[in-house]
Amino acid sequence: MKGGERGESLQIIASGGLVRKVKAMISVSPLIDDPTPITYHRATILISFCGRAILSGFNLHATIAHTGIEFGASAMKRVNSIPSVTDTQAYGSWKNQWSSQESLDVHSYIFDQCRPDHVLLFSKMFFPDFVVAKGGVFLERNFSNEVFDRCFVLASGDLPKTEQLLNVVRIYDVFGQGASDVSDDVFLQLCNVIGFAWRMVLKEKFPEKVFCVEVSNSEQNYGPDITFYQVGPLSLGVGT
Repeated sequence: MKGGERGESLQIIASGGLVRKVKAMISVSPLIDDPTPITYHRATILISFCGRAILSGFNLHATIAHTGIEFGASAMKRVNSIPSVTDTQAYGSWKNQWSSQESLDVHSYIFDQCRPDHVLLFSKMFFPDFVVAKGGVFLERNFSNEVFDRCFVLASGDLPKTEQLLNVVRIYDVFGQGASDVSDDVFLQLCNVIGFAWRMVLKEKFPEKVFCVEVSNSEQNYGPDITFYQVGPLSLGVGT
């Protein structure tokens, strides 16, 4: 375990397992270069894994006054749900404005810059609504009887191919001019994260079906896109 001295960011590393609770004496000073501590607070910091604590835009400096650290029997192992996000210009520009950046991370950026209602609205891209019709599963945002008929003809009556055509989402088309300065790599990363979420939600909502979620990136298809379709024996249903 490393305990930060006064003037150093609190950093706790668990080599023996999950850190559950640390009681610390906290000195709060602004992120800007100000060597004068403002005040002290006794606090209980709950830390799931190795982490740095940030509170309301202030850097938390700590000297451990009393510890109640419990370790599991096995060594701690970090498991990433998705790869680390890279090449994000907005985050990089925001981070560079601070004189002290050691304790800043993506969660700091979310705290300072992101609106909860925007995050909630965009969650519809990760967990979309579906329409079950004519034996297939389709994105509600793309589906209409006319679009289905057109895709069905293009697919020569093949239902999975119809799903593949109808369910495609081109990530460039999701955003307007506000994303014109975003790198192509960010769009592809986002497309892969959406694909990860779709695999989970399709399995949750349709446990009896098996789906293929495809992410592709080609100039022919106008950049990154994502779609899904059923695999295995299928039959065209009527009104289902």
